[in-house]
Amino acid sequence: MDLEVKLFGPLRLQAGADSFKIKLTNNNLSSAINQLSHLNELKGALIRPDGKLCQSVIYLIGNEQVNIEDNPAFQQGDVLTLLAPISGG
Repeated sequence: MDLEVKLFGPLRLQAGADSFKIKLTNNNLSSAINQLSHLNELKGALIRPDGKLCQSVIYLIGNEQVNIEDNPAFQQGDVLTLLAPISGG
C-alpha cells in the first residue's frame, strides 16, 4: 500500500520537501515511522539515538491526531501528517 506523508515545521526544512510517498511494508503507524526514519532526509528526526520515538512529533491520520502507542492501521487513501513544533523565542 502506498502512503502519502506530509511534513510541517522543522521536519519539512530538514527533509527539503513537503511530502513523500512510501510503500508500506506493514499497514500501521509504527511501520511507517520506521520506514521514514531510515530515509536520509529524516535521519534522527523521528527516532532518538536511544531507539525511542521522539515524543515532540505530532502524528495525524487525515485530520485526526493519533497516539503512537495505539499503532493505528492505515486505510487506502489515508494521509499521514507529521508536525514537529517550532521552538524559539
